[in-house]
Amino acid sequence: MIRQASSSAAAVLALGLAGVAQAAPSPVAAYSLAAPTSVATSGLVARAVVPAGSPCPRLMADGRALPMHWRRAAGGTGAAFSPVMVCERVIPPGTASAAVGGLTIPAAMPGRVDRIGIFDDSGCRIRAGSVTQDCADDRAWPLTRISRRLAASDPDVVLVPGDFFYRETACPGDEQPLCAGSPPPVGGMPFTD
Repeated sequence: MIRQASSSAAAVLALGLAGVAQAAPSPVAAYSLAAPTSVATSGLVARAVVPAGSPCPRLMADGRALPMHWRRAAGGTGAAFSPVMVCERVIPPGTASAAVGGLTIPAAMPGRVDRIGIFDDSGCRIRAGSVTQDCADDRAWPLTRISRRLAASDPDVVLVPGDFFYRETACPGDEQPLCAGSPPPVGGMPFTD
């Protein structure tokens, strides 16, 4: 999970997760997503991942409670993400502070960007009979080390294009130490979204 490295960092964009909630019905995660100005005049959309069947939380924008709306899953998603749903709301232009379910998220696009961080393809691969990456070894799967270095560089913006979960199969029984307690893949895999 990547957070703003300091108060001077203006925004964490494109899946810059703001935090993980501790109790229901709070969101599992909340983030600001960069969007074209044709979609969001402010350039940002607030999103929240919540347990399926939960009501959408409200976006708190400068102290105003704004309703969020359920975002329909893409047709190719299938059942892989059925335990959760995504809620969203355009962040109004000129917003100075934003939060969803008590989780602070970036409220505005940065006025100036001098440092950009890019974080991508960060999953640890587990595929029975083929490849089981050592997810418990920081040298074999350097996610923690890379995340810390990126945060320490104090970027103004972090772009996170995706590819986080590479669990094609459950961890093979004889390779459990390599999987670092990784959960098995969710139902509905593989999916195309």
